[in-house]
Formats: sequence, structure tokens, C-alpha cells
Amino acid sequence: MSCSLHVQTQIESSYLQRLRSALYDEVLGDGCLHGTRKDIVTDITERLASSESSKIIWLFGVAGSGKSTIANTVARLFRDLHRLGSFVIFNRDIPSNSDVVGVVHHIAHRIAESNVHARKALCDALAADATLTHADYRTQFQKLLVDPLAAAAPYIHGPVVMIIDALDECLDSPSRKALISLIASDMAELPPVFRLLITSRPDLDIARAFRFKSHITAQQLEIGTEDATNDILLYLRQRVDNLCHYRQIERPAEADIQLLAAQAGGLFVWAATAYKFMLELDRSKTKQVLEAEKTISKNLDPLYSMALNHAGDWTRADFSEPALLVLTFVVLTKEPLTDEVMTALLKNERGVRHVLHSLASVLQCIPGVPVRALHASFCDYLTDPERSGNQPWFLNADTQRQLSQVLTTRCLQLLTTKLRFNICNLEASHLRNTDILDLAERIVNGIPDELAYAAKHWAHHLSAVGSSDEVSFELDKFFQHSLLHWLEVISLLGQVGGALKAIAVAERYAQGKDPHLTTFLQNVMKLIDMHVPAITESMPQVYVSTSTDPLQSGTMAKYMIQFQLEDPLVQTWSSLLGKEQ
Repeated sequence: MSCSLHVQTQIESSYLQRLRSALYDEVLGDGCLHGTRKDIVTDITERLASSESSKIIWLFGVAGSGKSTIANTVARLFRDLHRLGSFVIFNRDIPSNSDVVGVVHHIAHRIAESNVHARKALCDALAADATLTHADYRTQFQKLLVDPLAAAAPYIHGPVVMIIDALDECLDSPSRKALISLIASDMAELPPVFRLLITSRPDLDIARAFRFKSHITAQQLEIGTEDATNDILLYLRQRVDNLCHYRQIERPAEADIQLLAAQAGGLFVWAATAYKFMLELDRSKTKQVLEAEKTISKNLDPLYSMALNHAGDWTRADFSEPALLVLTFVVLTKEPLTDEVMTALLKNERGVRHVLHSLASVLQCIPGVPVRALHASFCDYLTDPERSGNQPWFLNADTQRQLSQVLTTRCLQLLTTKLRFNICNLEASHLRNTDILDLAERIVNGIPDELAYAAKHWAHHLSAVGSSDEVSFELDKFFQHSLLHWLEVISLLGQVGGALKAIAVAERYAQGKDPHLTTFLQNVMKLIDMHVPAITESMPQVYVSTSTDPLQSGTMAKYMIQFQLEDPLVQTWSSLLGKEQ
């Protein structure tokens, strides 16, 4: 090396020393086992290598789904091609690395180490402004990263990949917000040759920022797919074979290994926990572990406890009440609900969204996507007195009844206030439901998700409620004002088969509390039973059948709905309804 070149190198090194040293461990962890995750790894690498794809790929999924393992696999592939620019791993146990400026400095330093043109541009910027490393983060991002990368881009052929793993583990609030903002907006300025892979859980702040950005491709890591189960089965086979070979013990039956893979629910962390637990047992107990899901699931209890404990202050009602309701939704509802539906049902948008954000480590929380538990064992944990009985989030029988009462009341209120005649604005009254070509679109526009849920499942929640004056009042009001409108929606949704069961639940609830309502509901069941085929086939038959039914007398008449038909279609419908206008 010539003297001048040596001096230049020393000068540049002194400039680079100004960059903040962040604690990012770039020692790559274990990648995917051979044969597993082939499709998604191939898809991601091809996207990162393609000049026609988005600059950034956001791989999101629930905790334990294998995001970091995939990130390490992709990093190894590009490192072997000398195309790995930097690898940033966030770790909640190392608070000092939750620093947006540190991330910028780290990536800039790594790129400068591998490209002389980026190194020169970076050092020139540091030489021109001695205070640059103390400027605001956006200025540093532009001067230390965007400009040097732009200077190096003409001399680079092929992609240079930067990876940020576990973005959700960045816990410093200002830095987290700043880094998310940089990725969502400023990183669109990076030269096309530079690509970024980000992995994280679908925390609400990350999801809101990254979705619908043209330079970001959002890719969900599914856990419930056949491919995920097959990959876990392959993973377990390899691990078990290695264990048996090492210990010189008999291999478990293939059916047992398949059972364990199925119980994992697509979560590699669950399978790994089960495998590690097996290592501690002798052969006589291994079969027990393979067959007992609860035994293995309990190993995740400390994770659940820690996540819930850190989610918020459970001694404060403004957190604990919406939190328990959200958890009840996850455990008790008949179908998963989106954040929007939960908000509408509970009438507490701020509380629900705050809780979902806080519980993102144990729930799949993506805006507009049904909220789900990461694994079935989480629901078992919440309702098992031996596992969470001494915790404020334990959903015992009394708590479930109380929360079911809240959900029942809200469903009935929603139905009473939102249902109306001809809710989907049908132009003709003589068509069968199957003949309405745009019925699906009309249902989406006319029946919001929360109203559809209430219509289909109010009785499910009612079945878990004890005696309640509030519920009795709302139930009576619902049947007085909205029975036929509810049947109309049930017909449109293709759920007439469940209507009889729902009325039967209400009739059992009313017994001993309201004899008039009980008699009325018994007549309603007879009415529906008589006309199920007609009501199922055509929504207008809901009104035709009831308007001409001989059961409209006595108690039935007392509760019969009085319609106020002010719609322009009233004259067309009036003959079907048997009403004089």
C-alpha cells in the first residue's frame, strides 16, 4: 500500500469513527433447516433480486412463526453472493440498540466498509460538516445514507440487500416512530439497486405505516397453512432423528411426530419448545409429551404472562375493562372479528385500539384483518384456573358470564337501532335471493360487519348469560321492534337455518322471567318452522309469511311489529305485505 493511500485510509477511518457504535449483533443465527420454508425464501430472494419489484419487503407474522429464521436464511444467501449490505437485529433486552440514529450510522458504516464509492461520499459529508452526527435524524439519514448510496449506485451491478429483523422489538418510542416513518416515506428515495427486507410482528403502528405504500410489499407469514405444517413436520423429523441417533434410542412412531406437528398450529417456536422439552425426558416419558398438547403448551405460559403483564396497568379500569372484553372476543366469539367490528360493538375505539396495540405480542392484530390468538393454547391459558387463575386476565366462569352479558346487550342494541326494512335497497320484490346478481355487493354496502355479526351470533352470547334485567329489557325491545327486520337480514346472509336455534335460546332464557315473551317466542318458532323454505329462498317472503299468518293473535299480536314504510318502494311491496296504503 502506498504512503498516500495509507494516509487516506487512516483519514477515512477517523471520520467513520464519528459514527455512533450501536449494539447490533451481526453474527447470523440459525437459518431454516434444509427443505423447509423453500417457497417463501425463494419468493423473497427473487423479489429482492428483481429490479421490477418494490424496494422494500415487509415480512410480518405472529410471534414464533419463524420470521427471524427466514431473515437469517435470506441474509446468508446474499452474504454468500457478497450482496449483503447490513443486518440489523433489534432485541428488546438490549435497550441501547433501540436508536434510530444508531441504525442509520450502522447501515452507513457497513455499506462504507464494502464499497469504496459509498465510503468516499460518506467521509466527504462528515468532513464537510463536523456537527453532522449531531443533526436531526432526517438530515443524517439524507447526508449519511441516501447521498452516499446514490454516489455508489452507478458502480454497483446487482442488488445490495439490507435487512432489519424484529422491528417490533424496537421499544424506544421516539426512535421507533422515527424509524417507522423513515421506512414508510424517506426510504423511497434510495437508489433502486439497494433493497430492504424488514421483519416484524404486525403491530398496529407498523401496519398502518407500511400498508398501501407503493415502495413496500407487505407479505404475511401464514401459520395455519398446509405448507407451514409440512415444514414443521420436516423440522421435527430431522430434530428427532438427530436426537435418537445421538442418544442411541428408539425413534418415536411417525404418527406421534405427525401429531406433534399438527398440534404446533404452524408455530415453529411451539415445535421448538416441545422438542427442547423432549430433550429433558427419558424415553419412557417421551411418548407422553408427544401425546399431551397441554403439557407442552404450558411451557409457553411464562411468555403469555410476561406479554400480558407488560401490556398495561391491569389495576386501572380504563385498561383492564376493554382488555378483558377484547380477550373475551378472542375466546368466546363465534368467528374472529376485525378491530373495526370490535370497536363498533364495544363503542370504545380508543380503548380497543390501545389494547390491541398492547397485546400484539400474543394476538394477531392487523388493521382490517380478523384478530386471532397466536396459538390455541393462549385461549386455554386464559380460561384454565391452574395456569392463569391468580392473574387479572383470567377469564373464569363469572367473568365470562359478565362479559357475555355486555356483548349480548350490545348486539341487541345494535340490531334494534340499525336494522330497517329493505336494508339492501332491493328494487324488486319478486326475485329469489339467488337471482339478485349484485346481492353480495348490496350486502357489503347495506349490512356492516358488526351488524352481520350481531344478527348471526347474539343468541350465542345470550346462551351464556344469567338473569339480567338489562338483557331482558333489550331482548323484549328487539322482538317488539326488529324481529322481521332481523329475519330479513338472516335470509340475505343465508343463515335462516340458525334462526330457529337462536329463537329457542331466547325462549329458554325468557322462561320463568317473562311468560308473555315466552309464549310469543314459542309462536315465532312455529311461524319460522312453517315458512323456512320460503324465507330461505326469498327475503320478501319474510314479510309475506308473517303478514298472512294465523298466529297473529293474542300474545303474538301484542309483540307484532308496527312498520313505518316510508320508502318509495312501499306501493310495490304493499301488496306482498298485505297492507293498505
